[in-house]
Amino acid sequence: MKISRFFITKKDANLAMTEYSDSFIIYEGIEFIAVFKKKFLFWKYYVLRVGYLENKDEKSVERVKIFQKNIDDIPSYLPIPNNRLHITSPLNKNETKNKPKYIRVYKKPTERISIKNYSEKGKYEFLRVYTEHYETGGTVGGLFSLSKFPNELFGISNWHVIKGKSGKLGDPIYKHYIDSRGRFEDKRIVGNLFWASKFNEIDAAIFHFNFDSIKDEILKKDILRGVPIINKIGVPEIGKRVLKKGVRTGETEGKILSDNTTIKFEIEHGKNKEIKIFRNQIMVEKISDDGDSGSILFSEDKKAIGLIFASNNSDSGQQMSLACNINDILNRDFKPEHPGYYRKKNITIKKLILTN
Repeated sequence: MKISRFFITKKDANLAMTEYSDSFIIYEGIEFIAVFKKKFLFWKYYVLRVGYLENKDEKSVERVKIFQKNIDDIPSYLPIPNNRLHITSPLNKNETKNKPKYIRVYKKPTERISIKNYSEKGKYEFLRVYTEHYETGGTVGGLFSLSKFPNELFGISNWHVIKGKSGKLGDPIYKHYIDSRGRFEDKRIVGNLFWASKFNEIDAAIFHFNFDSIKDEILKKDILRGVPIINKIGVPEIGKRVLKKGVRTGETEGKILSDNTTIKFEIEHGKNKEIKIFRNQIMVEKISDDGDSGSILFSEDKKAIGLIFASNNSDSGQQMSLACNINDILNRDFKPEHPGYYRKKNITIKKLILTN
């Protein structure tokens, strides 16, 4: 197959991602498909990287119309869709008469991604929150105020950390209080679940700090000690370095591998298996572990860009942490409107806009 143009733009790569990602991700054994940036001498170009499970039983591989059963039969180049040519099958040579551009496809094995919570005592316990349904808990990624509630304080974590299938809006959020000597005191209610969402792009939950029930000013300060403040949000960019602070691994930093990833999770519930697909996710070098779920990714100029919700726990394959794009959570309109809970009342959330 002749390549009409190899060094393509990010726009072309994202266009190809939109066209092909759903076809790739439903293919049995494929874990993710993502836009990566590559270098050749002084040239920079973009590719699609496909992560798959190397030890997947071939007999269980599901056939998709445009692919063969074997992962190696996926073509090394895929046509980039454009207005002149609608691609329905990248293997149909009759559709390449108009000489479309092509994108390179890299195939690399990976291991399953873990979204388990961490149950041991971590290094940064002052960031740790949990509910009655999920006592293993996770990380408070950041603190902020919303324009509709400028005098209130909110914290952000993951849907699977403080909501899950059993939780409901208004549920109390708990935190272990640690005194100045590092000793654990009884758990304290620090707030209530304000909003939560788990759609194609989001695994996020926000809780409202209720300091009316906490009279001790010193206790208030200790509860908030070390939690990052979210003032501004930014846009993720491949190759840029990011920083996070989590319960399990503390402060770590790494490089963004992809700002456009489609990832598939297979979650077993007894004999049943649930498949979840998240799109438009951020893939980062592995900087987190179980218990860091809910950590915020900050850019070097201290802008929030992502919310960590999973990581790869294997010593082989593509090592990574995964984060929701913060722009899909904050400073955006919700259509349809989302339910919320504020001071013992059900409300409607149209926007989650940060205060200036």
